[in-house]
This record gives sequence, structure tokens and C-alpha cells, in this order.
Amino acid sequence: MGDFKAMLSIEMYGFFIFCPYSQPNAHLEPVDFDKEFKEFQAEFDEYCNELDFLSYKLYPKDFKDFHNHWKKFGAVWDLPTKAFFFALKQNEEVFVEIGKGKHIIIKMLYIADADENGVRKVYFELNGQTRVIDVRDQNLKATKPVNRKVDGEGQVGAPLQGRIAEVKVKVGDDVKENQALFLIEAMKMETTVSAPKAGKVKAIILGSGDMVQQDDLVIELE
Repeated sequence: MGDFKAMLSIEMYGFFIFCPYSQPNAHLEPVDFDKEFKEFQAEFDEYCNELDFLSYKLYPKDFKDFHNHWKKFGAVWDLPTKAFFFALKQNEEVFVEIGKGKHIIIKMLYIADADENGVRKVYFELNGQTRVIDVRDQNLKATKPVNRKVDGEGQVGAPLQGRIAEVKVKVGDDVKENQALFLIEAMKMETTVSAPKAGKVKAIILGSGDMVQQDDLVIELE
């Protein structure tokens, strides 16, 4: 190969062969480590170390994807590869090491049918203790209607989950600040929802008898 010399670099995600004329950092501008490392820690996490910083400078998109996945799902690398990619079968167990001298045994018991929201209850054992979690099945479409949420000025929503027992105003009514707008019934108790400010009732989105979740839009004021 003459003067050509290859350098083998072993990375977390596999093997990369670079020639000295095509280094992975060849496209980078000079780096002010003191300044940029502090900015990196502020954006991602104060516990990110210098190796993480170098990974980010070389592969910014890959590092951001990894970091977001880590923040959302935690240290999934502790799971065995087969369990992570293909999930556990019923009554299958895995042994997971979560730290030095710290181990857990996970056994999948069963997965319940999806409810109207497309959510399944997953039952499993964690070190012999039965646990259950709700998991949204992304392959199913929820059949339960979803109400619009409060997202702007003049919108009054449900402060808690329940049933609208009574709407005390109608479209076009002028209302005063703190005037009762509607009642919500939950746990055999009624909660009065009042106008946050004076105004006119522009629209009534949900009516008496409708079931609501927290922050569902009920009335719009103008």
C-alpha cells in the first residue's frame, strides 16, 4: 500500500476505518473547549463528560438523538439486546444488571386487551412482585373521542376529570369576573368553574352530561 497507512478506530456503535487524509474532525473549525464545553453542559446535562462533548462535536445529530432517547426512556442499554428489540414473550424472564452488585429479574406475565383509548395494561413481575403499567399501543387508533384542550386566552376548561352537571350560561351572555359558568361532578362532589375575567360567551364547546378530562375546553369568552 506504499505510504498509505490506515487507522482503525473502535467506537461505541461499531468499527470505522479512517485514512489520515480523511479524519472525522477534518470539517470542524477550531474548538474553544472551555467555552463550548460549558455551553454543551448547559444544553444537555451538567454530568455530560468530555467524551460526550467530543462525540457531540463529531456527530451532533447522532448525539442529540441518543440524548433525547436516554432522557425519555432511561438507561435502556442495561436490558439484554433480544429483550430490547423483540420484547419478552409470555412467562419469559430476563436477568438485568443495573449496577455493580445490583440485579433485577423481570418476568412478563401477560398483556391485556386495549381499552377505548388504545392503552393496554401490561402485567409483569419485578423480583417476584407483580407490577402493572399502561402502555399506548401505537398500532391501534383510539375509539374514544378526544376533546379539544385549552390553548389560548379567553378559554375556560375543566379543572379536573368528571362530568359536566350543568352549564349556567348561554352563547351571547355577558358575564362578570368570578361568575359561575358551569358545574363539574366528580367523586359525588360538584365543583363550580367561574369566569376568570369579565366578557361575553362566544361559544359553548361541551354541554351538560358530557364527560371531560382535565383541561378540556368547555367555554370560550370574548
